[in-house]
Amino acid sequence: MNTFNAFFNSFINESIVDIPRNSLDPTVFEFPDDGPPIMHPIIKTQIMSDIDKFRELVPVVTYFAVGSILTKQYTAHSDIDINVQIDAPKDRVLESVFELMKRLNGRMASGTTHPINYYVIQEDYDLDKTVAAYDIVSERWIKEPKIVNVSSEDYMQKFQNSVNGIDFGTSELRRNIIDYETLKSMDGDNIKDLNTKMQAKLDKIENNIEALLRSYKNVKTLRKNAFEKEMSPAEIRKYGEKNKLPENIIYKMLERYYYFDFIKELKRVMEDDKVSDKDISDIKSAGKEFWK
Repeated sequence: MNTFNAFFNSFINESIVDIPRNSLDPTVFEFPDDGPPIMHPIIKTQIMSDIDKFRELVPVVTYFAVGSILTKQYTAHSDIDINVQIDAPKDRVLESVFELMKRLNGRMASGTTHPINYYVIQEDYDLDKTVAAYDIVSERWIKEPKIVNVSSEDYMQKFQNSVNGIDFGTSELRRNIIDYETLKSMDGDNIKDLNTKMQAKLDKIENNIEALLRSYKNVKTLRKNAFEKEMSPAEIRKYGEKNKLPENIIYKMLERYYYFDFIKELKRVMEDDKVSDKDISDIKSAGKEFWK
């Protein structure tokens, strides 16, 4: 068995993505003696206050939490994902709602290391898309969590194909940054066309980032499409549920190993669609944890 296969088997056999804990996160949930876990009142209040802001803009049909934070397979930085179903025409773009989401998303839940993120939906949510769902207002479990186990053989090749391309892209980006800084340290009087060479290297760095952003978008799109379509009889026999589909497992593994955190920072650097000298330090800062 090669090194990658050994790593992958060890990883995937631990859990679907993360090692199961003994309980739900005690910073997010309380554990009554006579009932199931409930969300901490201070976090519940924080979320309900945010929902009131949505109600100022559009009727809210319902809202509830979904995702791994509701399971024993959370990480220290798992998001608290809140689906907000609104009553609005499906073809209507609600700019004010999306602007509110941008302002609210990413703020930490009180007393935790978990950011809260809101997702607006305009139709009933398919519970097959999540491992668990929790009604915040009624403190009721809509879908109770369970440990999900998977076989590494079902995912290994697809994950390796995905990560190989992204690993190559991030490595090439790092090399181009080193080359750029080497050029920058040189004396222009002694190097012919130094500024041209530096600009060419910046262009390569920009191309590296654009390629990584495309990879990120592609993985997200594949996961979204997998959740939105009906599972085939063969997929049902092999995987059982949508959360075990390869597109979701690959996404979660890339997320766990900080690929997406790094790429999201690169996206912020590329907000003006160009990479300049002043962006290099930001790129290095974003890659500090990822590359070490």
